[in-house]
Order: sequence, then structure tokens, then C-alpha cells
Amino acid sequence: MPHFVSPDLHIDESVSTNIESGGIPIGGFIYDVEHELRNTVTPDIGADEFNGIDIVDGVEETITLSYEFILEQNYPNPFNPSTKIRYTIPQVIANVVKQSQLVTLKVYDILGNEVLTLVNEDNPAGSYEVNFDAKGLSSGIYFYKLQAGSFVETKKMILLK
Repeated sequence: MPHFVSPDLHIDESVSTNIESGGIPIGGFIYDVEHELRNTVTPDIGADEFNGIDIVDGVEETITLSYEFILEQNYPNPFNPSTKIRYTIPQVIANVVKQSQLVTLKVYDILGNEVLTLVNEDNPAGSYEVNFDAKGLSSGIYFYKLQAGSFVETKKMILLK
């Protein structure tokens, strides 16, 4: 059991625990809740670690960390002539902090023919939004597929003209 020190609930460094310096590093986060420097190589596990809210220069900024890939349904759907596709690349990939992930986002017709590559690049962890403009395409059902590492997900969208 870790020993926490009141009132701020920091880990008491004078008492050795098996979770001291046992946290998972999170790329890009170098400060804890009190905006004190965080050990980015072997961070502590405890109440004093990053909680998703960072206060810098009096401005509160909420940061959402994702630990899974997310491919959202396009919006609007059905659409004419354009739609937005959102996806999220997680902070931690396969229990290892990575700075980026090779991402492809492709659109296919109902026969499985590739229509367009929307994304084909390294993306750092975060949320992304891509606009798909279907001018020149006929009405019908299309599919979009996100591939990043071993993650693959496909969703259906409908173009109505």
C-alpha cells in the first residue's frame, strides 16, 4: 500500500512501496496536477499524478486521454455532398508510449473498390477530423476504413444526391 501525505495526498517518498516509480509514462505530459515537474521516465502511481486538468497561467484546459482507438460514425449521414469523419489515436499503444502511429483512412465503394485515400501519414496521439467531399461520386453506400497498426475498423456511410 502506498503511504500518502496530507493535505495534498502526495506519495511519501520516505516510505518504500512497490508502486513507487511504477507508473506508465504518458508522452507529452511533464507536469503533475500541481504543475510540478513529473518524472517522465518512471512516474509515480498516486493521487498526485495527472488527472486530465492542467492549469497554466490561470487558464484551465481539459485534456481527454484515450487508451483505445476510436472511429466515429460520419456526420451527417446520409450526406450530400460532404461529411466529416472523426477518429482518435490512443496515448498508449500496446502498453508502450508511442509518439505517433501510421494511420490510413480510405473510402471504398459498395464493390470494395478504393475510391479515395483521406489519410496516409503518421499521427501523434489525439483526436482528428477529416472532411470527405463526394462531389463527382454517385449516390450510394460507401465504406470508410481506419487502419493503424493492428487496429482496423470499417463503417458504412450513405451519399444521397
